[in-house]
Amino acid sequence: MGDFARKLIRAVPALPYIGLGLWFAWAALAFGSTAWLSESEPNGMNIGIMFMLSSLGCSLGLIAGAVRPQFAQPFLTRRWLLLLAGAASSLSCVVIVLAGPFYLQALFPPAAIWPLGRACAFLSGLGFAPLLLKSGALYSSLVPRRAILYSSLSTLIAVSIYYIVVGSPSWQPVAGGPSLAGSIGFCVLPLATAACAALGELTECDQDKTAWPPFSFAKLCLVIFVFSLVAAAIRALVVVPSPLAVTIAGMKPVMLARIVMALAFALMAVELDAGRLNFGKLYSLIMVVVVVLVACCPLAEGAASILSWVITFMANFLEFILWCILAFVVYQKKLSPTAVFGWGFGLFTLGSSIGWVFGVFGLPSLETVIDPTILYLALASMVLIGSVVVFSERDFGSLFESHDVAQPTLDEILDYDIMRGAANSEEGERRFGRALESIGTAALLTRRESDVLRCLAMGYDGGMIAKELGISWHTVRTHTTNVYAKLGVHSKREVIELVDARVRSLGE
Repeated sequence: MGDFARKLIRAVPALPYIGLGLWFAWAALAFGSTAWLSESEPNGMNIGIMFMLSSLGCSLGLIAGAVRPQFAQPFLTRRWLLLLAGAASSLSCVVIVLAGPFYLQALFPPAAIWPLGRACAFLSGLGFAPLLLKSGALYSSLVPRRAILYSSLSTLIAVSIYYIVVGSPSWQPVAGGPSLAGSIGFCVLPLATAACAALGELTECDQDKTAWPPFSFAKLCLVIFVFSLVAAAIRALVVVPSPLAVTIAGMKPVMLARIVMALAFALMAVELDAGRLNFGKLYSLIMVVVVVLVACCPLAEGAASILSWVITFMANFLEFILWCILAFVVYQKKLSPTAVFGWGFGLFTLGSSIGWVFGVFGLPSLETVIDPTILYLALASMVLIGSVVVFSERDFGSLFESHDVAQPTLDEILDYDIMRGAANSEEGERRFGRALESIGTAALLTRRESDVLRCLAMGYDGGMIAKELGISWHTVRTHTTNVYAKLGVHSKREVIELVDARVRSLGE
């Protein structure tokens, strides 16, 4: 990493983590706006095709990374590979824009351009897969409250970019074609996502974890797959046949609701105690709301589009929750982030892709032979059975159940302060200081190594430590390696657990 990049990270420690927000923004522009579409589009069919193929490419890339981690690991460690993936995705987006009716179709027969555009839609999603795996690994190294905070920040950034692009003057390089601002945002965001993710550093142990998730995680993935399939199918019923103006009009309140959601989670991360950060109840609430909405679809008639956009927001809500849950699982259980995010997020996006296909080609046909009330009750029952029988709120608790006395519970890791992993009380501060002193003395740490130990125990990443101590990132890395070796640990999380164990022993 160059000196400029290190200075940038010191100035903005959150920068590697906002790549997630840039991906959120790209998805909103690709699947909920006319950023890359011409004015001649009669409906949302091309948005649907883009959604199906891009989501399919992304999901297959994520799942392939989970099945064959050796193929995904180089993208976590080599920046040039990550940037190459982002560049490939951006180039695919450029071709998608050019494949419109006012560029390549004016020079070549549409039959020759059609396969090219579809292939690039698939490749645009495939290129995002390693970027999401790297972002997942970065978020998994954070203290959980900071992971929530950065996820909230990413959502706010995504909404801001969406409104900037959608609200920009619709200047078109070619009359009737896509707007310049929309085309730039659509094509540049994948590479920008890769650039942000490439700035993040992972320790060797973060890269080489091989442990697999518990069985309860597999049940969660199954329910998430079914949920995303049903939610995408309902949305496809509205987006594909509707004029693009209807899609944009429906997307705007969804994005506004995401602002409220992000601000609420940011406040929760900073202010609430661990006992009130109940992700299990949030999971159950989302499932119940979607079950009711899907069951009510046949009764909605004129309000069907409103229901579909509410379901879309609930899907976005669950996507946010899922990202945080996956980071918590890796953080607490010391699992492979490639396996956890590959399966968890991969099946979520795969369900979305299959659901869209079902919504476009399956549901309309089924409605002609099956009573719509029965059909939608069946879809609602799929989600209900999944959330009650397959993976309930009780199973959510078992996902984070600790069978090792040295392993913290979910409440304990959520209780880690954003700035450190110890108690906030004055007495807790004193015990925290004594614990650090005793650990440093026993391990024969130097003064500077003791300073780095304190920062690590407070949950700081490398850039934050460098800024706090006024030293270079390279020096931080050297001291961190020495601290790990002297303490016999391999990660920041193990440092936090070691210090917390000593704090607890001092309080007994």
